[in-house]
Amino acid sequence: MCLFVFHFLQFVANGQPAEYPFASGDIVAWKDFGSVNVYHKAGLWVMCKTTYNFCMFYVSGFYFGKTRGLLGALDYEPWDDFKQPNGQVSL
Repeated sequence: MCLFVFHFLQFVANGQPAEYPFASGDIVAWKDFGSVNVYHKAGLWVMCKTTYNFCMFYVSGFYFGKTRGLLGALDYEPWDDFKQPNGQVSL
């Protein structure tokens, strides 16, 4: 499943235009007052506030210390937030 949400609140699911609310497999997408939400049952929830142009990411505690990338390692240790797949920390 591939889901793209665009700035103008329209989105595409698997290459096809779709409408809110949307549910397919483990993914649910809906529009609320002033926000667009995407939830995956594995423990990821993305909420984008349309009025203020920012997004919040919620990740299940199951993934504590198991993430990498733009959100960091999520282990309360700022020194390893920029750890690369090869284990080296980039500064």
